[in-house]
Parts: sequence; structure tokens; C-alpha cells
Amino acid sequence: MQSCDAVQGAADICRSSSDNPEKSVLFFRLPRVPSASGAFDFVKREISSLMRTLCGPAEPPSEDEISSAIQEENRIRDLVSKLYSLQPRIPSEIFYSIIRNVHTQPPEKSLRLLGTSVQEACLPENKTGIILAGSHLPPPGLLRIIEESGLRVYGDFLDLGFLYQADRIPEKEGLTDSSALGILNRIPALGQYRRVSEGYRLLISRYRETRSRGVIYYRYPFCDPCGFEFPALKKLLDKDGIPIIKIELESGGEMHQAVTRIEAFREMIGGIL
Repeated sequence: MQSCDAVQGAADICRSSSDNPEKSVLFFRLPRVPSASGAFDFVKREISSLMRTLCGPAEPPSEDEISSAIQEENRIRDLVSKLYSLQPRIPSEIFYSIIRNVHTQPPEKSLRLLGTSVQEACLPENKTGIILAGSHLPPPGLLRIIEESGLRVYGDFLDLGFLYQADRIPEKEGLTDSSALGILNRIPALGQYRRVSEGYRLLISRYRETRSRGVIYYRYPFCDPCGFEFPALKKLLDKDGIPIIKIELESGGEMHQAVTRIEAFREMIGGIL
């Protein structure tokens, strides 16, 4: 599985400072070619190894507990999918705050939050829509700049955003089979282990579904997988006449450069305040 130097470095620090380095950081390996004949068995072995390490001498969860957890997770994804259908009617900063909470709260709280959010989404679609692409959920400051410039995120192609809810976990018997299928069948985020051309086709589909006017590609500085990918992605989008801009901004970094570039991008794609 590809990861940037910052992630690898953080993992090394956690291991070196832990009393139990073997359990402080666990790496889950993914096959480079998910469609390869041995990929399914490879991922099943990774899941089994992870479960043994996490459970230790304790009793592993029962099949009924696993099945119940998968069903609950799929209910959350179904509600997230419904929320995404309303995304143009929700201010971007509020929308992604909800998505972040889904990933950090217990399942029962996530279900209540999503149910309420879906009912309250009622703002008019009165801004120019863009697609937000990259690998990570963006910081609130960047979303605020996008809204204040007269744009709104109508859709995204983010690992913990749209791609998270796009595929339900197969509800098969056995944790390893269901989880392995869910992992291998996931739509890959840009910068991950599949070719740019595959992610490009899916991104174009998302762009057309939401009737957006441009793409903002956001990444953290030094996120090498996404950095390596951008030139090829831009070349493909330019060929189809789809405007794209790259924004690099640390969570607590300066915002003025992003303001200037996003306002210029809004003028280029014909957005109005």
C-alpha cells in the first residue's frame, strides 16, 4: 500500500516510543494489482493476521457480531450516500464537518447525525459547482475559501468522502470473505495503487453526474503519491477541456495564496459571486 514519507515516519516514531512496538502500529498490506488471481487470498491472510494481533489471547468476535457490525456499517453508508445526493444544497464546510464526524463517532451517533442532516438540507443551489479531488478530507479553512469565492463543492473524489460510501460491504458469511471483497472492490482514491487512467474515468463520471464546472485538486505538501499523479491527471483533463487547479495547503498554513488562486479559478470557469 502506497503511503507518503510523513506517514511512514510517524509510524516509525510511534513504534520507537511504544512499550509494545509490535502492536502500536500495524501495517495492512494491499496487493498492487487487486484483480490478480491471488489478491483475494492475500487480503484474507492480512485480515486474519490483523485480527490475531488485535485480539491477542482474547476471544475473537462471533459471526453474529461481525454480521451485525457489517449491516450497521452499510446502513451508515446508505445514509451517507443519501447525504451526497443533497451535497449542492449544503455549505461545504458544514457538509464535510458531518462527514468527519461519521468517521470519528460511534455508529449509533453517526446514524442519528446523518438522519438529522438529511432532513435539514434545504439551501438553494445558487453557486457554481466544482469537484474536489485528492486523497484527504480538506481543512475547514480551504472549504470556507471555496464558499466565499462563490463556488461550492457539488461532489468529490476523496478517499474518506464520496469513495467511502460508494460501495457497500458484501454481506457474506465470515469476516475475512466480506472484508476482503469490500477492500478489493473499493473504488480507488487518486494517488493509490491503481493506474491514473482508471481513477480518471471514475472522476469524469462524478464530474458529469454533478454538472460541475471545474476540479480543485487538493493535497497535503509532501504527499508523494498524489504529487506524482497530478501531471498525468491534468494532461487527461486538459484533453477533455475540464478546468483543474492544484492547491497545496497545510492544515494550519497560510491561506492568502489559496484565496487568490481560487478566486482566479472561479473567474476562469465563469462562476459569479
